[in-house]
Amino acid sequence: MKISTLKYFVTIAEELSFTKASAKLFVSQPSLSRHIHELEQELGTKLFIRHSHSLSLSPDGEAFLQATIKTLEQFEQLSTMFQPKSHPEPLLEVVRIGFPKNFNRTKLTQKLEVCKRHFPHLQIIVSELSPLELNEKWQSGQLDLLINLETYIPESIRVQATFLKNHLKIIMSKKNPLSHKQKLSMADLKNESFVLLERKESPLIVDYVIGQALASGFHFNVKTYVSNLAEGLSQVSLNNQQVSFIYSAMADSSLEEQYQVKFVSLDAPNNHQDLVLASPRVKTPTLETLSQILTE
Repeated sequence: MKISTLKYFVTIAEELSFTKASAKLFVSQPSLSRHIHELEQELGTKLFIRHSHSLSLSPDGEAFLQATIKTLEQFEQLSTMFQPKSHPEPLLEVVRIGFPKNFNRTKLTQKLEVCKRHFPHLQIIVSELSPLELNEKWQSGQLDLLINLETYIPESIRVQATFLKNHLKIIMSKKNPLSHKQKLSMADLKNESFVLLERKESPLIVDYVIGQALASGFHFNVKTYVSNLAEGLSQVSLNNQQVSFIYSAMADSSLEEQYQVKFVSLDAPNNHQDLVLASPRVKTPTLETLSQILTE
């Protein structure tokens, strides 16, 4: 196990992107992938979870990251212990942020860049999980800051501010006759077939849209249940008469082009489910400042 490989691992964990880490380290992406693969082989576990459009740390990866940071700090102290220092180097601080998976990370990434400029010695770990899994991690003390759908935030947790406005939209093939409309009601979809997320993945969406269909006088004709957004987009893309649902904060225009689908606004009551930032678990000056930056 080489120190250089550990440094590569920390940078990839910080950027959550092999492409960005490659540019930052001036090391080719294939070389980085090889180093991480060899490290995972040596450890006998997966450090990263590869998603269709993103990268996240596995539970073992998160634990290994914190241990690696401490090891690199100790190594740095050894390498400079006989050099005169006018001021002691500040210790690296770790902050763990929870963020719901499949949501667009553009705003989060931009805000975290500002955070890093304020705190150069801050190591930020982002865990991307389902809303229910985020709550479990929060309750067990494994997160310092929590960004989640407002409905999933327990009443015992104080909401600090809205992080991202969010509402439901409809996904349909560009060949669907309804795709030319800017807005559709649930009643407009009564003759369509549906692709839904498995309820355990997003009970909020499933229960809401089924309830809205019943209120509009029809039962869903569900053709397929999927476990993630990519599967849902693929199913809708392949089947002109199947529609599904997506949050606006997931609906990146690049996905429309990639899957040849259209995102149409859903005209329905109580359709908004904003992402909010929960109050810091432990109120430290760093967490208070981070919270302010994230919600500015």
